[in-house]
Amino acid sequence: MGFWSKITKFAAEAQVQQQSYFPPPATGIAPVASGEWTLVVDADCTPVTTRPAAPGDFIARPAVPYTFGGTLPPFQNDAKLSMPQNVQALVDYECRAARNKEYLDKAMLLLSQTDDGRRLLQKAQTEKFTFVFDQTRAAEAGAVGLCDYAGKQIPLAEGRSPTEVALTLKHELQHMEDISKGLDYNSADTPKSAQMANRVLEGNARVSESIAAAEALMGSPRGPVQQFRTAALFNSFWHKNHDMAVNLRDNLHLAVKGEWAQLAANVLPGYYTNRATLDYYDKNYTDYIEKQAPDMTGHEQRAKTGSWEERQDSQKRIDYAKYTAAKLFTIDRWTPQKLADIVTIRGAQKYLSGGTFDVGSDSALETSAKSAPLFEKLKANLRHLLPEGKGAEKAQLLEMTQQKIPTIPTRTASPYAGYMTAAEKETFAAIRLPDRIDNSAGRLTTGETANSYISSRFTQQLNAMKSGSTELDRLNYTISTQLVPQNRSGNLRGAVSELAEAGLRAPMGAFPDEYLQDLYGRLRMAQGASATGDTSPVMRGELKLLDHWQEMRKKGLDPVFIDKDMKAKSAVANDTQMIFYATHLMKFLPNDSGTEGIRPQSRPALKA
Repeated sequence: MGFWSKITKFAAEAQVQQQSYFPPPATGIAPVASGEWTLVVDADCTPVTTRPAAPGDFIARPAVPYTFGGTLPPFQNDAKLSMPQNVQALVDYECRAARNKEYLDKAMLLLSQTDDGRRLLQKAQTEKFTFVFDQTRAAEAGAVGLCDYAGKQIPLAEGRSPTEVALTLKHELQHMEDISKGLDYNSADTPKSAQMANRVLEGNARVSESIAAAEALMGSPRGPVQQFRTAALFNSFWHKNHDMAVNLRDNLHLAVKGEWAQLAANVLPGYYTNRATLDYYDKNYTDYIEKQAPDMTGHEQRAKTGSWEERQDSQKRIDYAKYTAAKLFTIDRWTPQKLADIVTIRGAQKYLSGGTFDVGSDSALETSAKSAPLFEKLKANLRHLLPEGKGAEKAQLLEMTQQKIPTIPTRTASPYAGYMTAAEKETFAAIRLPDRIDNSAGRLTTGETANSYISSRFTQQLNAMKSGSTELDRLNYTISTQLVPQNRSGNLRGAVSELAEAGLRAPMGAFPDEYLQDLYGRLRMAQGASATGDTSPVMRGELKLLDHWQEMRKKGLDPVFIDKDMKAKSAVANDTQMIFYATHLMKFLPNDSGTEGIRPQSRPALKA
């Protein structure tokens, strides 16, 4: 065998070995519940509830129950805004809140398929933690998740996919466990001790994410052959923590053998090469310490030359700053061995000692050139606040090795990118039928009828519809026909909501004018009563439509007719009643999403 043939052979063998961890084996038979695995799910981990289990499905464990605190802050009418503006704010909040809950439910189900994920979720349940979406709090910290241990709360950022939320949850839950063991730092810790604890605390949370990614790939060793497994968490971890993910890829064989501690020890060093993240925490730490030792130059000047009141106030501030500065850096609490004794993964396995990587080494505690000036500023403040000898002594504790920012390595593709699920690949389409599958040519398809009776019935009616020169016309007539029996029984909104839950996405022009009139009235009613969530007259499926129309607007499409060409060709463009109510509904669509405003934190956040 020639040289290049051998290289090709070895590369092929490595690829086969790498991909042998996934996908799950195809059995050709429908899965049957077994032990803890009582749910039948499809390849996206969506529970199969409206049809029998089929080959290609899997069995999964139910999600661990959790306490949800909603999306913060809750909606409130603003007296300074007009009625349409308040409805816009209501629609924005309701759509975000519904999407957040949907993504969190999916994330909880995904994380509950891993042994360590279930363990930590059950611990959070026992300790009465609440999960909330708090975009303002997360934005201030520059984070996608936080662990508020004192408040027993996990605040999450919005706008993340279910797999990203699942990894964030695993990260913050690991913080919860580590903090419960006493792993933290404060202003009394020396900089080296605080730096060491801070980096291990964050690094271990990311190692915990890698454990979730590996467990999701391979499944539980206690689980049945047809248990749900996914590459989604691995792909998300690869994107978020590339260097650590490369280490994980190269050490998955240890996970197969159950050698989790060695796997963790081999993955952790990748965190210490993530310079952007280390810079973030260096700055957080210096900002935190600067509050204890601020620059008092201005107050010292006012204490000499200001008015009597200014002199009194400034002197009080100076005295307090000196008092707090005197308590800085008095404890050298953490050592590599103490950290090795307290830090574990998967509940009990220690991994920081005995390896080749030393978390207390100079290289592990280096600060970048970007952070060094912040420490220099702190040293100047300390020398200024404290007596000369003590000030110089404490300033020495801030000496940090300066490191040049390294060249960022080339990012490679995830070895499991080819196994992305349909949910991860989902793209926007102005019109999507219930359970619809679009072909490459983009022609109108009849979709699948497996998921529910309503989808099947809709497909039959759409196929039978011969009139209508455009797809929008056919949808308008089909939806009207679909709603007739329900409309007679007064359940117009319920019928539309069921269609939307089944996957229907269409512009306003696809819906009859009586429905748009009804929705318009209920949105005004909800705004007047500040009714959201379970108290809202707007149903969950309808929020999916409102969200879809807003997405159309963001993409430069017409939420009523899609585009000018469709409007020109469509017969429904002559429906004056429909256009009248659609025009009013358009005023209720928010122009932008998201919230502003921030709540300050007393110390650096533990972010994901």
